[in-house]
Formats: sequence, structure tokens, C-alpha cells
Amino acid sequence: MKKYFISTVLFLVSLCGIFSCKNNNDVAKLEDVKIIIKASNEITIKKNFLVIKNGVKWLDVKKQANEAIEVKEKCIAQWHLEDENGDLLDDGYEFKKDIAIFALAKEDLVKLTIKASSNITIKKPYIEVVRGTKWKDVEADSSISVPEKYIHQWKLSNENGDDLQDDYVFDVDTTIFAKAKRDTVILTLRGDENVTTTQDVIVADRNEKWEVVKEVAKEAASVPENHTIEWHLDNASGELLRDEHVFSKNAIIFAVTRKPFIDITITGDSNVVVKKNKISIEKESEWKDVRSLADEAITVAEGYTIQWKVGGTILLDSYKFLDATTIFAESSSKDLILVSPPNDWIIGKDAGCKIPSGFSKGVFIEGRKVKLSPYKIAKTETTYKFYKEVRDWAMSHGYNLGEGKNGNKGNGSDSQPVTSISWRDAIVWCNAYTEMKNGSDEECVYRKSESDSSILKDSDEKDGNKFICDTAYFDKTKKGFRLPTEAEWEYAARFQTSNENAEQYGTVFLTRLHSVSGAKKPTGFKDVEPEGASWDDLKKEVIKYAIVGKCWDGSAFVNTEIKGTEVVASKEANFLGLYDMSGNVAEWVFDGFNFGKVEKGEHIDPVTVVKGTMKATCGGSYADSADKCCVGSRQSSSPNGKKSSLGFRIATYQ
Repeated sequence: MKKYFISTVLFLVSLCGIFSCKNNNDVAKLEDVKIIIKASNEITIKKNFLVIKNGVKWLDVKKQANEAIEVKEKCIAQWHLEDENGDLLDDGYEFKKDIAIFALAKEDLVKLTIKASSNITIKKPYIEVVRGTKWKDVEADSSISVPEKYIHQWKLSNENGDDLQDDYVFDVDTTIFAKAKRDTVILTLRGDENVTTTQDVIVADRNEKWEVVKEVAKEAASVPENHTIEWHLDNASGELLRDEHVFSKNAIIFAVTRKPFIDITITGDSNVVVKKNKISIEKESEWKDVRSLADEAITVAEGYTIQWKVGGTILLDSYKFLDATTIFAESSSKDLILVSPPNDWIIGKDAGCKIPSGFSKGVFIEGRKVKLSPYKIAKTETTYKFYKEVRDWAMSHGYNLGEGKNGNKGNGSDSQPVTSISWRDAIVWCNAYTEMKNGSDEECVYRKSESDSSILKDSDEKDGNKFICDTAYFDKTKKGFRLPTEAEWEYAARFQTSNENAEQYGTVFLTRLHSVSGAKKPTGFKDVEPEGASWDDLKKEVIKYAIVGKCWDGSAFVNTEIKGTEVVASKEANFLGLYDMSGNVAEWVFDGFNFGKVEKGEHIDPVTVVKGTMKATCGGSYADSADKCCVGSRQSSSPNGKKSSLGFRIATYQ
């Protein structure tokens, strides 16, 4: 009986176990949940669904879901229920039924929180950038507003953080800090040996003007008594600092010691308007450094040019201003240049340079002293147009003189010099121009004789077998137009304001005799040395100022490209502003030709008078070699000579 009872119990227990297992399998099948994977176009789905247990949370499913998709670069998946408009899945969501989840592609952003110094206004508290973005590509400046005269520097985390470098990469949410600092430039103080400074640098606001900075600079620098400071950029020869100069970057400001300043009073004649009657200059300044300041202080009437004088004498480049001084701007017509020789003697001397054998040594020779009255001389040689205009008037007003030609061949431009006119034609033309200009012959210069003041009006008029013009009387009391004297011509051709290619004759500098007018180098010829230059250099210097037919090449005179006369003023002017004083056409002067013989002694406004009738010509022509165009060279012609290489320019007393 007992055995039967135990068997029954075991059977029932086994039966219960069987039914229990079957029921548990049925429950497991009921708990499975199917999750359908959907995604936006930017995402590739690798696995369409997941099967999970009922009640599993999103936190535990998220990894599987992310592995079921592939997201394009720089994006992340944002998971929603059902579709892209569904609720966002949060980590605590439980899956209790089959459902779809949607992966929406979003840029993978990190948040940059903006912090800043107290004087910077934050306009936007944060910005978002794609994860992996470099600092150089982040537009953070628009999120802040920086006060004027300040700049900002971006740092990590806070004002003491590391400076943000261009290649810094943002992989996580980050705080960035805008640190404000004054926008400044560093101005380094330096000076010459007389300057003492109390500080080496000045820190100034960027774009500050010198008028503000100089007050600080003045306090930082000192110089000996009675001296002043002139401030320059970079070094002593740098740009002079003016009030309006703006410092946009670091710079050196250099203090140059200046001696005491003196006032120069500016005056002028009726053709000069003085805009500024005083200029201040450093004591002992030379005229060459003052001239530009003086020129800026005046306006000259149209058609006039000026010469600066002190005490009636032309200012030379080397003149030093030792005290307060008055200078005078004396005007002259641009067609006629005013020449103001020194009040004292032009002291002659032997030539300090090699000149061709047998050539003239000019009129300012050793043992001779010359004084010249102020005079005016034409800027250019008389053109054919000018000559013809006066001659046409003259022929209808009782004058008779030769026609002349336009240029050497008679078919040149009207602006070429008149040629083929005799010395007689030239002096009669001068009288005619004087009467035409003044409306009267009262100031005509050339008369029949000292005792017969009749005006010379006919270049062909004779007294018996002699031409009356050949012994013309030069009335120096008249201010009409005339030929220059030989001394006036040479002075105008040679005058300089410095000793460059010049020698000193008393108080004036005159170009050396072996050079063409205006040249800074000698003219080449046999037995002369090129003085540190090449023969080609000397040729270039000659043709820069003179229209000549031949130049020396070191062994012979060779042809230039010149074939005849050219338009006047087509070369550079000399130091007085006169053109073609050498070359183009040789020029008549009033003096007789004395074969290079010059009378020594003291002479005021000298004129060479000779027994014969030969007249001197100066300057050489297009047909000559360069040596014959030197300022000391002389040639001659009879007073009736009408050469295609010979013309004239006019002069008049001041």
C-alpha cells in the first residue's frame, strides 16, 4: 500500500512538470517585441528590424539600433518613434509592443559656450559647430561686441586658458573665452648722439595720430640747451613726422637734434604773391635746403619765372643763413630769363681744366675782373616764326633787313631757330622789335654813332663803301632789345649755384670751360681725360644738353644722329633755364672778334671793340664737333655772314 502511494505521487509531480514547461514556452513567445528600422535618405539601413524582449528599455537597445544603420560622415542619427515627426526616444522608454523607430540624420554638432571679459558684450551665448571643426573655421567674432580701441583674444575655458590656435579641433562641447585687451602699437624711441631718452618705448593706441603721441615723446626725450627736436620715422633721414600721421603698426620714431631756428622773411616784386611772409629754418641752413620752402611760400604770375636774391645778389646753393634774413623773389618773363650777376667783381682765373689747343679761354681770364649789370636774356634762340612776325611788321614801318630761313635748310619747322641772317640783320631786327613792342623807337639800343643818335633801320645802308651797321653805337642807357655782349653770353652759359663741374670766380661758380652749357661732365676731345667716366658717358652728357654734329669716342670725333637744326628747347636747359646755349645754331653776340685776346684789368659791362669788322659767335652749332660747342669756345664771321648754322638770341638791360 505504501509503495503504491509513493508511485502515485511521483507520477503527479512529473505530470505537473510537463504542463509547467509548455506554459512557460507560450509566455516567452508572447514577450518578444519586433522593432522595425526606418531612416532618412542620408542613412543606409543595414538591418531592417530587431527582435527584443517585451519591456526592454531604449538605453539597452540603442547600441543594436545604431549598428543596424550607417550614417554619412559628419552626421549622427537622432531616433524617433514611428517616423521623423514622432517623439524622440529617451533612454527610459520601454518597448512593450511591435513598433517602428526612425533614424533621422542630423549634423554632428558640439556646443561652444561663449564667455568674455566684463567689457565685452556677449550677443549670442553659444554657437554650435560640426564636431571636428577647426578653430580657424569657427565664426565666433560675430557673437560678441568689443569696445572701441580694444581687440580680443580667444582662449579655452576662461581668461587664463590656452590661446586658441587655428588648428584646434572641437570634438566635445566646449567653453571659449573672449579676453579683451587694449589695441596698441609699440613705438621704439631712438635718437642721434645729442638725444637723451628716459624710456625706450611708447605704447600707443593703434591708429593714434602723431599730434597725440608727440606729447609723450617730448616728455621722454631731451636735448642740449637752445636745440630742438625734429621727429622722423625709422631713422634720421626717414619721413618727417607730421601731426596727421597715423600709427597703424609698430614703428621706430627717431629724434634728430636741430640747432636754433631763425626766421626768413619772404618778399617779392609786383609779379609775386607772397602767401607766407615768414618761414622758420634751422640756423646755418644752406640755400639749397631752403629753396623748396621759399618756393612754396609764393605764387608767381603766369608767364613769369623768378630768381631768389639776398641783398641784391642771387642766392647760391652754398649760402648759409646765420641770422634772421629777408630774401627777395625777383620775376622775369618766361621768355626772358633775369640774370643777376654779383654786385662785386667776377674774378678771372686760369682754366682749371684741359681745353683744346688754340681755343679761347673765355672772357673771365686770370688778371681780369668783370662787373656786369643785371640783364635779361632770351630763354631760347630766336625762332623763325618770331623773327618773321617782327620782320613783317618792320618792313612796313620803315625798316629793311634780310628774310632769314626756317632752320638750316629753309624748310624746317617755324619753331626751329632762324638762320641765314647777318649780324647787321640781327641788330636792325632788335631795334624793330623794340619799336614794335614799345610803340616808340625811344629805347632802341643801336644808333649810327655816339654823336649821331639816328636809329639803325636798314641792314644794307652804306656810307660810301662802308656799311653803317658795322660800326653801330651801342647805347647802354637804353633798355630796348639787343644782342647779348660776349661777357653776358658767357656768364649766362656758365652760371651755376654749386661747384659741380664748376670753378669759383670770386663769389660765383661758373661751369668749367671744357663743357657744354648745363653739363655736369666734360666734353670729350683729344688729350682730355674722361675723369672717371667712359667716353660714351661723356657723349650722353653732351647730347643731353646740346645739338651737335660730332662727339669724341676716345680716338676721333664721330658723327652723331644730328643732321641739322632742331626745334628750340628740345634738349635740357642749363642752370639758368636757358636752352641751346651750346649747339643747334651758333649765336651772334655784339662784340667784335679779337682772336681770343682779352684785355686784363677791371671792366664794367665790357664790349670788345676791334679794328676790323669780324664779329664773335658763341656756342657752336649742329654742324660742329662737341669741342667747338664748349662754353669757352669762340668762332667768328663777317657782319654780313649769312650761314645756315648761325642765328641769335636777344637780351635787354633789367
